[in-house]
Amino acid sequence: PVGDLLSPDTSVCLRSPSARAEPASMGGEDTPYPHWAELLDACEDFAALSGWRFILSDFMRMEAADGSVGTPRVAAAMAQAMPTALHYADQVAVLTRASAAERAQSALFGEFVLCSRLVAQEAVTNSVLVVVMIALALPLSWHMPLPQPKPQPC
Repeated sequence: PVGDLLSPDTSVCLRSPSARAEPASMGGEDTPYPHWAELLDACEDFAALSGWRFILSDFMRMEAADGSVGTPRVAAAMAQAMPTALHYADQVAVLTRASAAERAQSALFGEFVLCSRLVAQEAVTNSVLVVVMIALALPLSWHMPLPQPKPQPC
């Protein structure tokens, strides 16, 4: 059930590439996202080579997958990931047209919602940390005005 996937205890689901120097396998049997495991496994090499950020349009550039654009290593990783990425894109497109009740019954959608919440939570945490780090690094004069020296008579 989708409700089980949305439990407040999300500590077992945290998988941030930034948290490790070398991320563990994204998919496989131990993933908290078993309905996305095939996509995660297929895209792992391309994700590592693209900085863990890519969008569907990356897989729509056929010239990149055939090796005529970019490095051969990136082209090979993209070609490996492309069929699975496009298959999942089709599944997500079906979900976007589904009713709320149909989406609620979808394990794929439930895992997506859980992952989206975790990403949003980490984004807020990272934003707060950056603001605190900036505030601590700025000089005291940024926080409060310093008294101005009085001009000395000549």
